[in-house]
Formats: sequence, C-alpha cells, structure tokens
Amino acid sequence: MAPYPFFTDLLYPLPIVEKKMFGVTSYYLEDKIIAAMNINEQWAADIGIWISTPVETQPELTKFISNYRYLKRIPAKKWILLPADSDTFEEDASIIAALIIKRSPLIGTVPKKKKPQI
Repeated sequence: MAPYPFFTDLLYPLPIVEKKMFGVTSYYLEDKIIAAMNINEQWAADIGIWISTPVETQPELTKFISNYRYLKRIPAKKWILLPADSDTFEEDASIIAALIIKRSPLIGTVPKKKKPQI
C-alpha cells in the first residue's frame, strides 16, 4: 500500500505512475515527477510528502500552503516538503492535489535523462 493513500486518492483519475526512488515512493504524471512520499525512517528528518516544483515557481506555490520546508537530508532545490507532523499536513496536501488535478505549472519537473551506460 502506498504511503498517505488519502493523497493518491485525491489524484484519481489522473494517470499517475508510481515508482520507487532511493527508499521513497515517487509519482509521475506523464513526463514530470510531481511528488514523492517518504515514511522511511532512514530519511526521518524528511518524512512527509515531497513536492517537485520548479525553483522559479516556488515563491508562488508556497503562498497556497501553510506549512512547508526544504528537505534536510537531500539538498535538492526543486523539492519542498509537506512535513507529516504538521498540523496542516492533510489540508496542505489537499491543496497540492487540487493544483496537480488542474495540471498547474507550479508542480512537477521533468527529470534529467539518464545517460546510457556503455
């Protein structure tokens, strides 16, 4: 079962693809990674829903949510975290889900293509 099923339920009927990514569950919509969900104690400082967002749109996106921060373990600027222990976790996740449903350009990034191994 996926972590935080209420969040994935909110994304129905989008054609979301689930993949494993270094100990977390990531979610793609077409060619964009939109989110990752972390319940892994190995990444305890970053438990919650990771939102993939272009760096240039983060100031606009964060106006919609009450509680977020950047990942502590991975210094990746394209991710913001909705911490699972936040009092507004489900409310903020619902707002993010609504933006994803609307296919907002504020959410989702196209991962760099992996170089073929020779």
